[in-house]
Amino acid sequence: MTPNNVLLKLFPQLVEGNGRDVPAPYIKLRLYQSDKVVSPGSRFTVTAEIELPPGAHAYAPGAKGYKPIQLTLDGPAELKLQPVR
Repeated sequence: MTPNNVLLKLFPQLVEGNGRDVPAPYIKLRLYQSDKVVSPGSRFTVTAEIELPPGAHAYAPGAKGYKPIQLTLDGPAELKLQPVR
């Protein structure tokens, strides 16, 4: 793990950078990453900050009677993606 990866997990407010806004319908989505540059074999973290409009509710996949939302990350074949937490 990179030092910034550990910092992002323990103290997310200390990680440099403003994040990147991602266009998404009905929500405000901003992505942060622990490191701007990584070397092969390094582990880094991507964090999603999701803001819903006032009065809106979100439901996880598997919710019955509601339309759930799901965050899907696609990366290049060189990246080994871990499950989303």
